[in-house]
Amino acid sequence: MGNFKKMTMETEFTDKLDNLGIKYCFNEQNYDLPTLKFIIVGDNPGNIEYKENKFFIGPSGQVLREHFCSNELVGNFENECIIYNKFLFTRPKHQN
Repeated sequence: MGNFKKMTMETEFTDKLDNLGIKYCFNEQNYDLPTLKFIIVGDNPGNIEYKENKFFIGPSGQVLREHFCSNELVGNFENECIIYNKFLFTRPKHQN
């Protein structure tokens, strides 16, 4: 029952944001906490992130992933790094 209530609250919240024309990006990835090595906090998602609803998947994200992998900081970026944004919703840098 708790998951249903949480999902309903999230849907009501995102519906309100949609009605106000506010773009948002929530990272909905499920993480295996014991495998995490890094917490990364981003600034402002770009258009690709808003479209895919996932942080750091655009050009900056590619550079970030390459840095972590090429310097052998992680073996699997997706499983060993958790990514958040500093705000629940933000104004995109480049709105269409």
